[in-house]
Order: sequence, then structure tokens, then C-alpha cells
Amino acid sequence: PAHISKLTDQTNIPFKYNKELLKTFNEEKSVFSGYYDKDVLDVFTKREADLIKRTVLTGKYSGQTDRQLQAAIRNAVNTTKNRALNIARQESARLETAANQIYYENPEVNKLYNKVYISETDSRVRPEHKAYDGKIADKDGYFDGPCGKILGPPVPCSPWNCRCKTALVKKDTSK
Repeated sequence: PAHISKLTDQTNIPFKYNKELLKTFNEEKSVFSGYYDKDVLDVFTKREADLIKRTVLTGKYSGQTDRQLQAAIRNAVNTTKNRALNIARQESARLETAANQIYYENPEVNKLYNKVYISETDSRVRPEHKAYDGKIADKDGYFDGPCGKILGPPVPCSPWNCRCKTALVKKDTSK
């Protein structure tokens, strides 16, 4: 997006799924914290939610796209095509947000990179999401906006069909 070019060296740290990162997700910081909230359990049993969690983690680890995850989710649980795609998008965003946060907490990364919130720029973007667009996270990795302090997408006050993401953008160290 054009607004990111205002920042220097729009070099993103490559998002890597590796055993060490997955271990961190599973043991220290669950990427699926809040995953069993009322909205999910109204639709899926805890067993189904666990299947979805494993499907998303396995799919992202093997580099699947959201469309490929959609098919895998439909194979794992009985759901509609649209709901499976929504889940794939939302959980991919949640996983990327968690990974970027883990990277951002590394002092070497934090010294060289800003964590930036990026929303789409089309007419379908919700005002709550647009309000976070282009913001740089505070020292702890949080963005402040209309839904409160968040680590990144999906935005809690309107999570479904969120296309937002976070990126780690190289800081201008020439000053």
C-alpha cells in the first residue's frame, strides 16, 4: 500500500513457520487464545474447534493459501464453503499477528523494525479497521484505536471477513 512507502525500506521480515515458532505458539503464547469464545462454540463443538485449530496450524506450516485451508477445514468439519473461508482468513490473520508479535518482542527485531497495521484501501473496509491503518505499534506491540488496544487483526469489534494484516517494516536508522 502507498501509505507504507512513507516508511523507510519497506522490508518485511519473512514470515516463517518453523518448529521453534510453533513450539512457542503451543507452549507459551497460544495463537488461538480466545478461540473457544461463545461465537465459535455456538457453531462448533470443542472437538471440532480443536480439529480446526490443528488443520489451520498444519496448513499454514505447509504453506497453504486461505483457499486451500478452506478445503481442508471443510474436510475436517461439516461447514459451508463460505464459513470455511471465513475461518481460514480469520485464523490465518490471527496466526500472522501472533507470529509478528513474537518476532517484535525479540529485542534485535524491535530495535530495527516497526510493527505496522495495514488495512485494505477499498470501499469495503470498515471504519474501525481503517482507523488502525498505518499505525505503528507501541513498544509492547499494541495498536490503539476504536476497538481499544489490540495486537493486530482480526479486529475484535468486527472480526469476520477481516483482510487486515500487520507487517514488520524496517525503521529509518539514518537519522
